Amino acid sequence: MEQAEAVPLWQEIALRVSQALLGVYLLGAVALAVAVATGRATLSPTNGAYLIIPAIAFGQAVWNTTRARRADDTVRRDKLARIGGIQVAIGVVIAGQLACQWIVAPQSFTDW
Repeated sequence: MEQAEAVPLWQEIALRVSQALLGVYLLGAVALAVAVATGRATLSPTNGAYLIIPAIAFGQAVWNTTRARRADDTVRRDKLARIGGIQVAIGVVIAGQLACQWIVAPQSFTDW
């Protein structure tokens, strides 16, 4: 049986960062859902749907970085890890834009 190659440090960091960002974002989304359900906050349906997009990006990043960690071929591992890193960056940009919009114009997220 062959010895498995060690996963490079940057790929391990990409996996941990994507998992942490997904966890934090989902906790925030659950907290917002509880606030909406109890009547402490209101949210328009279109912006409620927009909140799902960063979670999808972070979820895909976790999926691809986990697949990269399990890959036997180094070329495939590097490709999947890069894709996961790009998806983390996309999720951060979308979540940052969402947070900036929420800070600048919070009335756009409430019911009409």
